[in-house]
Amino acid sequence: MSLFDGSLPVSAEMDLTLRCYARLRGNQWHAICTDIDVAADGASLGEAKASLATCIELYLEGNEHMPSVDRHRLLTRQAPWHIRAKMAS
Repeated sequence: MSLFDGSLPVSAEMDLTLRCYARLRGNQWHAICTDIDVAADGASLGEAKASLATCIELYLEGNEHMPSVDRHRLLTRQAPWHIRAKMAS
């Protein structure tokens, strides 16, 4: 398992640091951001991390124009507990 933090600009005023991890499943890497429940796969760890970064950026961009209540709910939506627990193991 590979643990990593990703720092992405959310807006001009704020950066967001997210907790992520990746696991090798068969011949594919599965990367997940546990803070906002976004995941991606890749043939290598680097590819999975890059794909996850792209997915996170698209997720954040999609939330930009939502009402603040909805945006807050989606930006604080964590992965299910059993997925977050895998980071500790």
